[in-house]
Amino acid sequence: MRPAGCFSASPLLVLMLHALLPSGARAQGQLVFDNRVNNVVVAPVYGLDPAHPAVVQRGNSGSGYPAGTQSYAASPLGAGYTAQLFGGPVHAAHQNLQALRPATPFRTNVPGFITPPPTAVRVPGVPEGARAKIQLRAWANRNGAITNWAQVQADPTVPHGESWTFLSPPLGGPSRVPPNLIGLESFNLITGSMAGWALKLRFQPGAATAVAGYVVDSGQVYGPRAGGLAFGWDTDLTGSTYLRDSDDSPDAVHDAFVEIPSGGKWTLALSNGLYGVHLTAGDPERTNGLNGVLIQETLLQAEVTPAARWVEADAIVEVRDGRLTMQSSMDSAFNRVCAIEIALLDPVRLEGPAAGRPMATARLFFSGEAGLPYELEATTDFVHWQFRGPAEFLGGERFRFVEEAAAGDSVSFYRARVRTGP
Repeated sequence: MRPAGCFSASPLLVLMLHALLPSGARAQGQLVFDNRVNNVVVAPVYGLDPAHPAVVQRGNSGSGYPAGTQSYAASPLGAGYTAQLFGGPVHAAHQNLQALRPATPFRTNVPGFITPPPTAVRVPGVPEGARAKIQLRAWANRNGAITNWAQVQADPTVPHGESWTFLSPPLGGPSRVPPNLIGLESFNLITGSMAGWALKLRFQPGAATAVAGYVVDSGQVYGPRAGGLAFGWDTDLTGSTYLRDSDDSPDAVHDAFVEIPSGGKWTLALSNGLYGVHLTAGDPERTNGLNGVLIQETLLQAEVTPAARWVEADAIVEVRDGRLTMQSSMDSAFNRVCAIEIALLDPVRLEGPAAGRPMATARLFFSGEAGLPYELEATTDFVHWQFRGPAEFLGGERFRFVEEAAAGDSVSFYRARVRTGP
């Protein structure tokens, strides 16, 4: 018989690369931004629960589509609230999803539902025909003073909320109709912190204006920084940071960068654990060559062209020695990095019968990241681990693994891993 043990996720490595194209030449996939499409998706968004303003609730009620079992004490949102989609490749950590333009207000005549933009929304770096990881976020805009998610993160008193992440149908484009938000479910707003630890860092000249929500790295050698952080380069690169002020840059983050010399290395002091990393690299004026870096043991590298001037890359890496490193790829013709976003991932903990309790079937559940391919391994001695099979994604953030016990099986313990590769 086989009881279940609870273990945190072991080392994992996942990589996904994509390109962000300059304005006017974008070829990203598209989807329809609307949370009310009869018989397809009906997922109203609700405000603060008056009695429990810090309690997160997610899932459709009985009046949603598909119908669910969640109940909300708050009223659905109307005037004074803003919604925006966030998206990225399937293997991106949800904290690293990028804002999809535009943001939009909620309707006043049909509470809980957004005012749909007139055209489909593009998902940068995810091409037509591919699936994307999507999340809807909403917040009180305080009479228009709060216009973006960075401002929300800076002030936890702003009522805010976010849906479960979900995997979209294949995105649309010139040869495919953009899909609706199939998989989106209702959620409520809260006050207080919702997300775990995360850091956004922009590489730029020290005299340049900082971008809201980003810590500045101006090319200094490694050392202590404000906010208890410690990061920097193995050599002084203050003379190798640039601000282009280019009309070809889609936003301020893509307009500044540090040029890394061959073998140049950047280090961030960081607690051991698993992290989602999003990298932005490129230069609006240098439009050919191979641009890339190594983050831990993961190579993030792609060719840039006049039609695709930036590299956008997502990876999940493990920190084992108290530091995360980024180093110039020796194969790249030039390495110009604009920004790096790093988010701590919660460890996976299996839920099952208490250790030592006999059972005929191993039936294990856990919460994880939508889009990551989890698999289960088992051991009898905590030294030798054997693959048992993939976990089944149930929706929301829930996964399940079921295995029948074979006659004569010894007691086994399980752990969840993420299969390597994109």
